[in-house]
Amino acid sequence: MLTASAAPSEIVQMNSSEIDATLREGSSLPERVLSKARQQTLGASLPLRLKEHLDSVAAEEATSFAEVCRRFVLFGFEDVVAQSLHASPTSLFEMLGHELQEWDGSTSEQVMVRLDPGHAVRLRSIAKEYQKSISELTVLCTAHGVSLQRTLASLESKVSSYKGASIRNLVVKLGLQPAATPLVSSILAGNVKAPRKLLARLASAFEAPESLLSTLFRGSFDRRLVPAFKAEGVKPRLSTAPTTWTSAVKSLNLSADDAKALLDLGV
Repeated sequence: MLTASAAPSEIVQMNSSEIDATLREGSSLPERVLSKARQQTLGASLPLRLKEHLDSVAAEEATSFAEVCRRFVLFGFEDVVAQSLHASPTSLFEMLGHELQEWDGSTSEQVMVRLDPGHAVRLRSIAKEYQKSISELTVLCTAHGVSLQRTLASLESKVSSYKGASIRNLVVKLGLQPAATPLVSSILAGNVKAPRKLLARLASAFEAPESLLSTLFRGSFDRRLVPAFKAEGVKPRLSTAPTTWTSAVKSLNLSADDAKALLDLGV
């Protein structure tokens, strides 16, 4: 099992409604300049078609190939870590290999990928644990990151289709009582954290991995607008984390039976 040891701030988030913009997100320019000295370089032999795809993304974003490659590697790597918590190594690497087949060809090109020391150490450790070369694991994570980007864009379209009255249909599909409608709406907006059991039901309903749904919801939370305040001398206050499921359920003042049924879904 891979060790999910990254701190929350290290997790790479892909905000699905603005995929290209999100790929350009990260630390500010001064921070990137200051962090270059702390980055470590890993060599990887990318299939030429995959490298050309990353080159085209870099051109569209008006950024460097190195920056785009790094982001896809980290996005794919963090999801590999997340999936390893419940998937067997065999099935996980079969999936990664299948995704890479899209780009495989007789030609490859050596590239340098710059990562922060923390991610570089973790990637080396995991490569050693699973008897993969650093280059091989880096390439697999890159291809996985590209695949995730596509899936995330499609997933957002599915999630965004449930608005207003249509959310009630989703509530029924999830096997919840009508009283849960505002809670489900808040989860889709990223404002309430879905409990594990409900996240599994949502993953089944949207036919998507739980880890990708969590990324989408987290991205929605991060993109929320700062509320307007008219009072002078009062600074806007915005929560730094989604509301917990327990707090959200209790805030609705439901009947004891309805509240218990929802709280039994976990945290």
